[in-house]
This record gives sequence, C-alpha cells and structure tokens, in this order.
Amino acid sequence: YKSRFEQLEKLGFEWELVNRDRIWDDMFERLIKYKNEHGNCDVPRDYENDRRLGQWVHTQRRLWKAIQRGKTKSTPKYKSRFEQ
Repeated sequence: YKSRFEQLEKLGFEWELVNRDRIWDDMFERLIKYKNEHGNCDVPRDYENDRRLGQWVHTQRRLWKAIQRGKTKSTPKYKSRFEQ
C-alpha cells in the first residue's frame, strides 16, 4: 500500500480535505489587501465586504491572547506566524 500512497502524493493528492495552511495563507493575503486599502489591520468583526476576514481576524486575536495567557497550546508552526 505504501507505493499507492506515494503515487497519490506525487500526483499532489491532499490527505486532508481542509488544508489549514492554505486557508491561513489565503486569509493572510486578504488581510494584506485590507491593510493596503485601509492603512491598518483593524478589520471589523462584521466587515460587510468580507465577513469571513472579519471573523478570521477576530479569531487570530483571540488565539493570540489565549497563547499569551498560557491557556492554549499552539503548534510551533502557527506560533511562529504570530511572532513574526
């Protein structure tokens, strides 16, 4: 079975239907566009032009606060993104 898995991976098969890295990167790019347009990253939680971005920014801030208080663990990969 290992060779079958390797064939799928060479084809670019994604094992997880939701690719969290790709979603995070997409939202980050949307935040960059917002900042270029508005001069800040203060996306309202209910931002009419992109509600998903507003929710994502809110979630990132909430996660950062929880990490700072030691109330949640973050993978080193995601934690390093907050520290950049």
